Amino acid sequence: MDELQSNCPPTHSHVNAVHALKKQASDTATEKGFWDGLDVDERFAEAIALIHSELSEALEAHRNERYGGGDGFQDDTVSVELADTVIRILDLADKLDEKHGSCFEADLGTKMIKNKSREYKHGKQY
Repeated sequence: MDELQSNCPPTHSHVNAVHALKKQASDTATEKGFWDGLDVDERFAEAIALIHSELSEALEAHRNERYGGGDGFQDDTVSVELADTVIRILDLADKLDEKHGSCFEADLGTKMIKNKSREYKHGKQY
């Protein structure tokens, strides 16, 4: 596993696990050609669109009551499409962290802590 960046202190218990998943997702996407000759800022809109497409596929799977899980792997299920979404998000986060010095892992942990302290539905109707 690549070392955490200096601006990415392991302040939350999940940081190392998320970091490992982020690196694996990014390394695989790079090996499979998704970043060939492209800068993360040049490809940002495309990456967001692909994340959105995975969520749309999850919605379609839900509409067709294909939930996933159980004994065997089954493509095109809600669970698999949500996994694809997370993988694409982790890949994009890694590329952004590498270029801009951000730290997705720490931001994720901090945001989860912040959300725990927020009011019901964040004070909104939905």
